[in-house]
Amino acid sequence: MSIRIEQQIEALLDALKISEQEEKKRYNAAIDIEDMAEATAVTIDARTKIQQLRKWTEDVLAIKKEILSSSFSTELPDAATSPAPSIQEPEQNRIPDGETEDIPSDGSSSLNAGEYVRQKLHQLSKSGFSFSEEQLSNIQNYRWCRNNLRLPHPLARIYDASKDILEQTAISGAPRRYWVKEKFRFGGVVLLIYSGWASLYIPYFDKWYQSLIDENTNNISAITDEAEARIDLKADEDDSDEIKIGRYIRGKLRELSHRGFTPSNEDIVCWQDRSWSKVTLNLNYVFARIYSDTRPMSVQIKTDDGANRYWAEIFEFSSIKLLFCNQWYRQDREIFDRWYDNLMQEDSKCVEVEANFISSFNNPTEFSLFNTIYAWHNWADMLVRLCEKLILRKPYEMMQIGVKQVFRINNHPVLWYSEREEAGQAHKLSNGLSLTKNIADGEIIACCERILGFCGYDRIELIIR
Repeated sequence: MSIRIEQQIEALLDALKISEQEEKKRYNAAIDIEDMAEATAVTIDARTKIQQLRKWTEDVLAIKKEILSSSFSTELPDAATSPAPSIQEPEQNRIPDGETEDIPSDGSSSLNAGEYVRQKLHQLSKSGFSFSEEQLSNIQNYRWCRNNLRLPHPLARIYDASKDILEQTAISGAPRRYWVKEKFRFGGVVLLIYSGWASLYIPYFDKWYQSLIDENTNNISAITDEAEARIDLKADEDDSDEIKIGRYIRGKLRELSHRGFTPSNEDIVCWQDRSWSKVTLNLNYVFARIYSDTRPMSVQIKTDDGANRYWAEIFEFSSIKLLFCNQWYRQDREIFDRWYDNLMQEDSKCVEVEANFISSFNNPTEFSLFNTIYAWHNWADMLVRLCEKLILRKPYEMMQIGVKQVFRINNHPVLWYSEREEAGQAHKLSNGLSLTKNIADGEIIACCERILGFCGYDRIELIIR
């Protein structure tokens, strides 16, 4: 009788073990389910069954131990049939002796995994790390994240401040699949990170994270070696403070930015032209590049040969952000100073024109727009005429201004549009947009300047006399 009982117990233990392996397969396969709600339901169900099967196994082992210690004989006679061999676990599912599989028994493991990832990414962000274009594309790609991180959804999304945060963090209508209150900045890119972390994803995350650290360390070493190899030329042989030419020019450009200088559209075109940069400033690279918030800084400061030829510092000029070339030598200072002084002289003339512009505010008699003189009627008429001129010259830019009721640059309204075309103080422009005319006179001047700047024209194109 005892032999039969032992055989039945062994068979039961084998059956429990097989059932547990099946549930483990379900648990691991849940990562491939694209619907997050369904994946979560499968994971919870499999985890519950695994826990129940393990409890039953412990209970059966306790019964087996009690039988073995009883007075029943447990020796099998020679003619007895040998018990069925135990079923071996597949190698990929086998757990090393003394270890247990890390399956969350409640929400704590999942929470710890999320906090772990959150802390790691904060550290990476604070270190100044920037993703390359390829890396940024990978972590937004479903298939790459599935193959490399085992995640059911992309690791990250690029945050858009103009869109609703809840929409950006939802997946197929399921809210908060990406952290809502946590945003991670890497260079010029702000990312939203996937929030559905569990402990089974951590080994893959660690492997990927370490590859980023190793690659970043190599890049920093290369940049350091290049910096040490570069000869630091002095701005002037007799300069007692030993100001380096790069530091000197960088300081002058900061000064230009801080004083509120606004380059004209022609200036921006010239600064990005290689021939102009060579002839005017003796540079082998374009003097300036327009900075993009959507591309990593590490990419924008490099040239085609992979070397860093631009300062990783953003210089703001009104609504334009620029990166400037850092390839300067001692003999370039005189050339740069000559260009800088000419620029200041031109800016002084603009300031003088602006002073005349403001002084004519009280009693205007006429105004000049793109070198054409018009009789003065009122401020609203001048604003309408300016808009109509720019609709002909820059139709696409003017349509962008009308996308919203209040279009803003640097948090300042550019132009106001009426929500109701029949409003008494509204004027319908030729491009179909309705312009609100009940604006204070002082605001119209600033509004005109901002419209000109947005369309790429200098403010001196409009002069009030």
